[in-house]
Amino acid sequence: RFVASIDGKAEVPDIISAEAVSQMTEYFDTETFSLGWNDTKPQSGWSRSGTLSGTCAYIKYYPDGECWILVTNTSTWKGPRQAKYTEALFKQCRKSFSKELPARNLFER
Repeated sequence: RFVASIDGKAEVPDIISAEAVSQMTEYFDTETFSLGWNDTKPQSGWSRSGTLSGTCAYIKYYPDGECWILVTNTSTWKGPRQAKYTEALFKQCRKSFSKELPARNLFER
């Protein structure tokens, strides 16, 4: 729900302005993080990783609107490389399961 509320798409009302979404997702280059996202390459979507002691999280928002999130209750010895491993896992999961996901808005009541 959170990612849907900051993606700039009309299906779910955003909690930030369209200008803020644009600023947060502006792509610069491979060496520069965007504002709020780690990566915003237009062809591969937006991603964000993060850790707190004892947790690890990774969000990947794809250009087709699909969003995959992994949150663990343990830290990893892989450190910053964890994002690459998770990205590879998401790629495999999308290949295997994206067709199986419901083609409806899961936020409608």
